Amino acid sequence: MTPLESSISASSQRIAELEKQVGYYVYSGGPSALGHSFGRTFNGTNQSLSSSTALSFPGCPGSCSTNQWTFAFWLDQLSVPGGSGGMIAESTTNAFSSGQTGAFFILYNSVDFPGNVEVFVNIGGGFDISFADPSTTVWHDYVISVGTGPAVSVYIDGSSVSVTIHGTPTNATLSNQTAYLMARANSTLWENARFSEFAIYKTNLSSTDASNLWNGGAGRLASSVQGSSLVSYTHLCGTASPEPDQIGAWTWGLTGTPSQVAGPGVLNCP
Repeated sequence: MTPLESSISASSQRIAELEKQVGYYVYSGGPSALGHSFGRTFNGTNQSLSSSTALSFPGCPGSCSTNQWTFAFWLDQLSVPGGSGGMIAESTTNAFSSGQTGAFFILYNSVDFPGNVEVFVNIGGGFDISFADPSTTVWHDYVISVGTGPAVSVYIDGSSVSVTIHGTPTNATLSNQTAYLMARANSTLWENARFSEFAIYKTNLSSTDASNLWNGGAGRLASSVQGSSLVSYTHLCGTASPEPDQIGAWTWGLTGTPSQVAGPGVLNCP
């Protein structure tokens, strides 16, 4: 490489870094291509999302051959929630309640496991996993797989992290339930965080899949990694109310007015 070529390459890399910091990318895929990176920011007081109808899990759509599920999303936790923690995602108004078989939740700084994210699936007796809260005020890419078969794996920013399993994941079949994001039932356990690219897969994602979603920090659309296994996927572009789901027949209604914010780098929005 000549000195001039080296200089051009270095300048291009620096421009890309600066564009990422402001959440805007120049994309050469044509006028209809996705060329921006956005999410929404939630104030920890009165802002959240909920699905317009029950998420359809048994149909998947299509057939599900395993009881394995993966939750993937980008989260920038702006402050550590006190009390009982901050609810990242939950199906039903309280997944921990008796009779809510097949419900789940993902809770930052769990009251039961302080300093840890707790992932719970109600399978009669239920089972939990926990792993250390990722750091605050920076975007992180979460990939969380639960269920039988490969059982449990968690990747943060493309790397495997240590997980503690509480109980035995004998069955992780999820049931059709209304889902909530960034709060419990739009009424409590409010999250103060930036959020983008929430996806649910009907399969375990491998370490390679997690690495591809992380993509060296630049991110990649969930639909480009095991896309045929997606059962729900919303970009959270911050330009529509309700937010559309790219896979399911439901939409994501807003509680409060969580504003648009520069995203983690994934080119997810027009």
